[in-house]
Amino acid sequence: MFDVEKRFARPGHRNLAVVLKVAERCNLACTYCYFFFGSDDSYLKHPALVSPDTVADIARFLGESARRHRLERIELVLHGGEPLLLKPERTAALVEAVAAAMPTYCEVDFALQTNGVLIDKRWIDLFARYDIGVGVSLDGPRAVNDLARLDKRGASSFDDTVAGWRMLKQAAADGRIKEPGILSVFAPTTNADTLAFFIDELGAKKINFLLPDMFCDSAEVDAAAIERVGETMIAIFEEWRRRSDPDVHVRFVNDALLPMIASIPAESSHNFREDLWRAMTIASDGMIYVEDTVRGAFADRPEAILNVADSSATDVLSHPFWRTIAEAADKRPAACRECRYADVCQSGPLVSRYSHANGFDNPSLYCPALFAFHRHVEREVAATGRLLSARRHAPGAPTTVDKEAA
Repeated sequence: MFDVEKRFARPGHRNLAVVLKVAERCNLACTYCYFFFGSDDSYLKHPALVSPDTVADIARFLGESARRHRLERIELVLHGGEPLLLKPERTAALVEAVAAAMPTYCEVDFALQTNGVLIDKRWIDLFARYDIGVGVSLDGPRAVNDLARLDKRGASSFDDTVAGWRMLKQAAADGRIKEPGILSVFAPTTNADTLAFFIDELGAKKINFLLPDMFCDSAEVDAAAIERVGETMIAIFEEWRRRSDPDVHVRFVNDALLPMIASIPAESSHNFREDLWRAMTIASDGMIYVEDTVRGAFADRPEAILNVADSSATDVLSHPFWRTIAEAADKRPAACRECRYADVCQSGPLVSRYSHANGFDNPSLYCPALFAFHRHVEREVAATGRLLSARRHAPGAPTTVDKEAA
């Protein structure tokens, strides 16, 4: 029998990650958007904006979840579409409703991911009032960003996004809000200059680059492109290292470095990244789904009707989809068990381990890139005296790698 409470009872696990789609429409038409231009068209069946009644159900659902499982923290990310389409007044009402429903021992960490185009003084005031962390999606300099991030007329979104970003930076400099972050996705155009642009031109200090969400058997998988991702990760690491600025944090770099140089479990540095059992997406109509990146893995299986109006966290987290995710997180793919860096990379993003034939029991399609990157990082931190065990090597990789790294 699957025991939800037993999983929550593990040290550091009494938390929940929730992506709330407050708006299921967008003011941009980014060509690579998985939500509007992927295979999932469920947004067409959902309301454009979350309603006050659904907000009340969401607040009750989260409050009851916190009490039933004595949660210590809920990470609630307001998402879309474009979440700023909800307008400041209704967003404020949502935040207040959720906060009011929480027991005193459960902290709610409110965050919001936006394209930045609609940011104005009213939004800055709201972020300041409710201590909402803000991330801005941006691909790089104008020429790079305009390859995909266009508005519905096909025009550039770059100037408006940067204007919104600069408002956030000024508010952070004034001590009103948290330092904003930039979120980008690895693309053929991503390189060390991309990081330099974010730091030098935009003053960014919190940056992350995501691996494109693909299955092992996705048509887009290309060995040369995977190799290029590894080279890009190394180039960005080197640019970060060259600067030696302790105030600049690149998350995928931190995820690699911390387990190598500090006495902490690797999964602690990854936070919610791969424990997607504790993650869920709530649509604008209150429907509850698995985390977006892995949802396609269940596309050929009928979904049970789970809605915040009449479901509990126990109903959700014991559902067969979430149980499959829990089992995948607990059982490392066979090919990873002797890998030198398995404890550091956590077998890669869960979505990148999925294939229709084997489910999640595959090495990540990014394995060659991740191995090359982590090998490079280990060589650079070798002087700290904290090295990984020399007994492991990558599946199929020559054991001389261990000697070189040491």
